[in-house]
Amino acid sequence: MSRPLVASAILCAGFAVGTYLVIRHQEIQLTQREQAMNERLARDPGDLTMEFDFTGIGKAFLAPAAVAAVASWVFQTLAKRRADNYFNQKLEQFKQDLGKLAASAQFDHQRKLRDFQAFRRSTRHEAYAADRGRTCETRLSHGPEE
Repeated sequence: MSRPLVASAILCAGFAVGTYLVIRHQEIQLTQREQAMNERLARDPGDLTMEFDFTGIGKAFLAPAAVAAVASWVFQTLAKRRADNYFNQKLEQFKQDLGKLAASAQFDHQRKLRDFQAFRRSTRHEAYAADRGRTCETRLSHGPEE
């Protein structure tokens, strides 16, 4: 089971529990109000007024919305952290690979440079040796210098 699916299930379960608790609380309040209204009617049947409870209505709609908002924020935060972690890992892996490639390229460049320098030295020595040999041959053929 994937983590986003588990997070969704937890979010839905939290929303369901929050909604159940709010509904249960409202049922209890309605039962208490009904009992209070029945007691009033029993005392004075002519005094019947209608009460409108704004706070109860607000709680009934705002509590589940607040639970959903908090759960959504938690889910978004967890998802963002997971994405950040994933991309940070990929970035670190890329940096390591880039470092290995740079080290390999540097090693290859140094090897080629050393090979070229060795080639230059060997050809220079051969050229010097060839010139020196010609110079010696020339001296011998003309006789000793006086």
